[in-house]
Amino acid sequence: MTETEEEAEGIWLSEKVAHDETAAEETTALQVEERTEVNLDYLSDMQIGIDLLRLRMDEELEALIPEAQRQRAKAIKAQFKNATAMTEDEITRLRGAIKEDVLGLGYTVRGERLQASYGKGRVSWDTQKLNRYAQSHPEIEALRKVGNPNVSIRKARAR
Repeated sequence: MTETEEEAEGIWLSEKVAHDETAAEETTALQVEERTEVNLDYLSDMQIGIDLLRLRMDEELEALIPEAQRQRAKAIKAQFKNATAMTEDEITRLRGAIKEDVLGLGYTVRGERLQASYGKGRVSWDTQKLNRYAQSHPEIEALRKVGNPNVSIRKARAR
């Protein structure tokens, strides 16, 4: 095993705590919340570890390139950055025009490699008012449908 592989393994082994399966005993909501907080921190540490490994790899690869070639590569990157920015601006403009046209048509349009999918506006209801109405008209409860809950993982705001 190389030094880098040992370093990568150390990133996840050193922090491995709550991610292992817990015993089949009953756990309280507080225990689950605490375990989840630990796991979120562990996940964050692993993501940072990957970033650090990538940075280290980039540094080692960069060290292999002579200075003159690094400067030339920097100039080429700048040249392509400008061309890319211009192309991205045109893509943004074109996407807007396509969306506007498809909204006006009211149906999906297919190109050879892309399609602009038209979707009708979603119907929404004032849930609070509808729930109050359902109290005196319970027959509408049969029309109610509740989807499955979901979870997204994103950066936490400062506490």
